[in-house]
Amino acid sequence: GPRAASDANLRPPALRAAIDAWNRKIYERVNNGVYRAGFATRQGPYEEAVADVFAGLRELDAALAKSAFVCGDAVTEADVFLLPTVERFDGCYAPLFLRTTTTVRHDYPNVEKWRARMRDMPGVAATVDARAAARSYYTSLFPLNPSGIVPVFPSSTPGGT
Repeated sequence: GPRAASDANLRPPALRAAIDAWNRKIYERVNNGVYRAGFATRQGPYEEAVADVFAGLRELDAALAKSAFVCGDAVTEADVFLLPTVERFDGCYAPLFLRTTTTVRHDYPNVEKWRARMRDMPGVAATVDARAAARSYYTSLFPLNPSGIVPVFPSSTPGGT
C-alpha cells in the first residue's frame, strides 16, 4: 500500500538531473508564468507569459502521456513542485491571471489524470483547498478584480471543498 509521506524519497540520486530540469521548466513556464501573466502591465510581456504557460502545460501533458508522474513511475519533487499551480489553475490562474477559458480539466487531459492521481494519494487532497485559494485571490488582488466578487465553482470542480 501507500507509504507514509515521511518515507518518501522525492530526490532519488538516479533522477536528480531530470528532477532539476523539470523543476526549472515548471518554475519558469508554469508556476512563475501564471504570475508573470497576471501582473503584466504591458501586452507583450503578458502574451509571452501566457505562451510560456501553455507551452509548459503542453510539454507536461506530453510527458504525462508516457508516465504516471513527471519524472517516471514514482512521485518526485517535480510533482510536488507542480501540484499547487495545477490545483489552482482552473479556478484562479486561468480566469484571473491568464484571462482565458483554457483549463487543465478540459485542455490537458494527461495533466488532469496526473492531478487526480496526486489527489488520490493519502493526505494529499487535504492539503489543497481550491475554493479558499480562489477566495483569497479574488478578494485580495484589487487591481485584477476590483469588485472582489468570487466566482461560483461548479459542484464538479476538483478540490472545491
